[in-house]
Amino acid sequence: MCRRPGGGKLSTVKVNKQLLWDYDVLEKDYDTKAFREWYVARVLTQGTLHDIQGIGLDTIREIFPQLWLPAAIQYFWEWYFGIPHANPTRPDPYTFPSKAA
Repeated sequence: MCRRPGGGKLSTVKVNKQLLWDYDVLEKDYDTKAFREWYVARVLTQGTLHDIQGIGLDTIREIFPQLWLPAAIQYFWEWYFGIPHANPTRPDPYTFPSKAA
């Protein structure tokens, strides 16, 4: 079970160990902030709908601002949660340059 820094409980996060194929992670580390951020980013980039459901949308939304994601995935979740592009660091692939008048 993951917990807030102040000690309050967050939703239970079901960890898909198949997504940890390249790391040796101990179950005791699942409760750390660093693991939670890394795991949510891993699920959003390589997981399935079942993995997303195991985390829960509330947890994803809470952690989302701290994540570094590929642009297309970041833009999708910003759209989904209604979050404006805070600091676009990459050009929007769906915007075309305007014609000079």
